[in-house]
Amino acid sequence: MRSFILIFLSFFAVTFACAGTLVLNGKTDSYDVSRYLKYTVASDSDISKQDIAGKATPWQTFMGGQTPNLGVMKQACWFTFSMLNTTDKNEWILTIDYRTLDAVSVFVYDTAGNLLFSEKQGILTRNIHRQRMPIFTVSLAKNETVRVYLQVKTSSLLIFPVRVSTPMAFCENENIQRNFYLPAWGILLAALLFNLVLLINSREKAFLFLSLSIAAEMVFIGTIVGMFYENIAFESPVLLQRLRFVFAGLTYGFHAIFAIYYLNLRNHKILLRVEVAAIFCFFTYGTLAGTGILNPYISGILLVPTNLLFLVIQLLIAIYITLKRVPMARYYLFSFTPILLAMLLYIAVFNSWVEVNLFFSNRGLYASALFTIFLTSGLTEKMIKVKHETARANQLETDKIVLEAEITQRIKAEKMLQESETRFHNLFELTPLPVLLTEFESGKIVDTNLAIYDLTGFRKEALLGKTTYEMGFIQESLRSELFDILSRNEQVLAYETIIQIKGKP
Repeated sequence: MRSFILIFLSFFAVTFACAGTLVLNGKTDSYDVSRYLKYTVASDSDISKQDIAGKATPWQTFMGGQTPNLGVMKQACWFTFSMLNTTDKNEWILTIDYRTLDAVSVFVYDTAGNLLFSEKQGILTRNIHRQRMPIFTVSLAKNETVRVYLQVKTSSLLIFPVRVSTPMAFCENENIQRNFYLPAWGILLAALLFNLVLLINSREKAFLFLSLSIAAEMVFIGTIVGMFYENIAFESPVLLQRLRFVFAGLTYGFHAIFAIYYLNLRNHKILLRVEVAAIFCFFTYGTLAGTGILNPYISGILLVPTNLLFLVIQLLIAIYITLKRVPMARYYLFSFTPILLAMLLYIAVFNSWVEVNLFFSNRGLYASALFTIFLTSGLTEKMIKVKHETARANQLETDKIVLEAEITQRIKAEKMLQESETRFHNLFELTPLPVLLTEFESGKIVDTNLAIYDLTGFRKEALLGKTTYEMGFIQESLRSELFDILSRNEQVLAYETIIQIKGKP
């Protein structure tokens, strides 16, 4: 019984001692450290690494194991956790899956307070490991317990998961990450090339500014996912720090110009003024951040409000234009759906409602990819409709020209006919020879000249509507003979007959 109690007390003591300690037990090759982290906030002058390792430091815990989240902090943040290795694996990799940290320093102490390891990484330091995020290799003997301290300096919202993994698990996780974000990156690149091709073919300015917005967004997201941190060794690391702020402003500014052309905001003066003012703000933000007039801390604080300003303005414009039934506005409004979902996910993680996950780490990239696809589809359909309308207008213009030419020819022909009729009428009326006109088949008189009256004594009114044989001008049998000749030959040459006029032949 006494032995059982001793065993139980020993187990309880070990369990109590390990409470709040990350135990590397071999059940998995990758461990989430977030639930074990404690933190404190202090400037460099207030606290040193020797002080931070002392027992007087007021460490605070995150409630409910939530994701470490301190917002934008001007002071340096210190984090700490204990780690016990119960496996035979000696080499472990500590990763901080947040790529825009300015600097991260790691200090590892043993239980006796001796410093075992220290290293500093971040976008303001040289990229030694050529990884897209800060990684630290820690050697641990079996059953060794260490205390890890992390000093974090950042001008971004401080949300990051910390993991400890074996080298193999780290490589596997990195491959999963790359396989997850590279397709979205490829979509953005394809959309950029597609818009450039459409720009060359159509010369439409909307394609130009959408292409510029996509290109700026690719650079902006490249800094967020750590692609530039991994692949480019900047001579001046501060440029890498400012890069995301500059290209955030360019992304929003070029997109706002695109919206002016896509939604025809020049027809809506108030909306145009609002959009132009927003463009000025976005480009000013990028310029001030890029030149260093705004320090990184202020730029980081303003990045989220700038993002919200862009989203609110564009959404309100999209809703208003959609209600006005402007063609293709529904595409623009619908394209903001993935952006809104990504923002909701960000808020959820920021407030620790959900844990950091693979999709959260790449939310911006996939939201931007879908956003770009919807916009490109809407703009392409608009251009197709514009081309159809242009072709129809060109056809109408061609038909108009042909119709005008036909009308001109007809007017000319009618004028010539009128002139011909006038000449014929003058010749018909004024000739001294008596002439009368009859219908071909019936022989009814339809017109006579003045000489008929002199010859026959009959006025025109008395002759019109009568046949020539009724008036005694020709015998009916002779007219039938004349009709037959005309029917066969279509003309009569030198046909003579004797008719009785006033009883005289």
